[in-house]
Amino acid sequence: MLKSPSTEVVVAIINVLNEIHEKEEGMPITGKIIIYLLNRLKEFSDYGKSVIIELAFRYEPKNEEEKIKIMNILDSKIRSINSHLVISIIKLFLKYNKGNEIFGQVVYRVKDSLLTLLINADDELQY
Repeated sequence: MLKSPSTEVVVAIINVLNEIHEKEEGMPITGKIIIYLLNRLKEFSDYGKSVIIELAFRYEPKNEEEKIKIMNILDSKIRSINSHLVISIIKLFLKYNKGNEIFGQVVYRVKDSLLTLLINADDELQY
């Protein structure tokens, strides 16, 4: 069902699975599921994108290669005009690289996206 061509169905299934597995802090997540959903991210509505990014935030990559693959998929999405999506992806990047030697590079990489977001933002977001 997660491979349904309808993105609304996929988001609904994720929400239902999260409810069913609430005691385990949400649906079970594998690297294959996350990578599949992230590769389809552009097809989803803004709400669907936020649901999938939240799944990715809960997922702990098994190794450095998987972490880099996830970050490479999301790299182009960080230039979105959706402030929630940009902040969520930045939060994910920082989480995946906390205490890592490339943390400084990640901060430098997301700096431009944050500045662009703030320059074009409403007063509420700038505050």
